[in-house]
Amino acid sequence: DEYVPYLVITSDYNGNTLLLRKYVLSELKPYEEHGELWARYEYGSYYEESSIDEFLNTEFWDSLSERTKELIVDSTIEVTDMESYDEWNYKTHEISRRIFLLSSVELGVEGLDGYTTTKEGTPLKYFKDKDFNVKMACFQDGVACPYWTRTPELWETCTVVMIGNEVVGSSTADISGGVRPAFCISKQTAVKESSDIIEGEIVYIIE
Repeated sequence: DEYVPYLVITSDYNGNTLLLRKYVLSELKPYEEHGELWARYEYGSYYEESSIDEFLNTEFWDSLSERTKELIVDSTIEVTDMESYDEWNYKTHEISRRIFLLSSVELGVEGLDGYTTTKEGTPLKYFKDKDFNVKMACFQDGVACPYWTRTPELWETCTVVMIGNEVVGSSTADISGGVRPAFCISKQTAVKESSDIIEGEIVYIIE
């Protein structure tokens, strides 16, 4: 029941159009929720079994309109393999998701130091070789907010690459960070130009 702007990142993400939420969600989320006995060696940064992955495809999914749900297609994304934590073999595998986070590579970040992250996906032209402010995000009120990628930093099993307010960094999976959902729709999806959403502006909407 509200206008939520998304950026059109590319028209060829596995053959579909990739949309990325312009603003982070209003509520910060931990990458991996845990109880009092949570240990930092328990692979808290493993995306495929993370709390953030579950949240995006359950609670966040349920918050979308039925029309939006109809338009979203399953996407194949590349994620770090569990073996990569212990064997440093930089293996990845593919999973299917409706809603997901972008990887550090897709956001044009080649890891923190070039060897503690795997290469998940390929750099997206929208972000590649651009100033860092293109990668940054904020709340809808304009306040800058660091946000999660889906890329673990393999130096430890609990740290995840984050896009910060000034530089790329990493944080332990238990802290609360910004969430910036992405999903794909068909390239054939029709959009409509509208001047009725924001006074004085023309925007494009999916009906």
